[in-house]
Amino acid sequence: MSIPFEFTIDGPPVSQQARDCARLREWQEQVHEAASTMWQSRSVISGDVAVAINYFCFDSTPRLKHSLDVDNVPKPILDALKGLIYEDDKQVIDIICRRRNRYSAFTIHNPSDPVRRHMGDTDPFLHVSITFANAGELNI
Repeated sequence: MSIPFEFTIDGPPVSQQARDCARLREWQEQVHEAASTMWQSRSVISGDVAVAINYFCFDSTPRLKHSLDVDNVPKPILDALKGLIYEDDKQVIDIICRRRNRYSAFTIHNPSDPVRRHMGDTDPFLHVSITFANAGELNI
């Protein structure tokens, strides 16, 4: 199995609450395609997983008024990965979702190659990372 696993998706993401159901399905297909291109394993993970989603947006207005709320980003992505990376999104026991405005200054410590390749782009994108999770541990 190829864990940890990571991939990028050209964004912006589409919310689970999107009124345009066709656009939501297209987004989930885009996520599935981006992941399947990078996924080396022919089998799905059967254990618990942790997912980290980093959304790199461009918003020139103060306080990210035009960007999608970060809490609306994960669900369509998690659903799109069912049956490809893991059996069911109920296996996701840890999730981190971040939004960073590329117009603002911030530092990325130890960016992976996929993130580094996208940082020169002028379009929004998402970075998704999946690792094994341990339900017997909790770092607070």
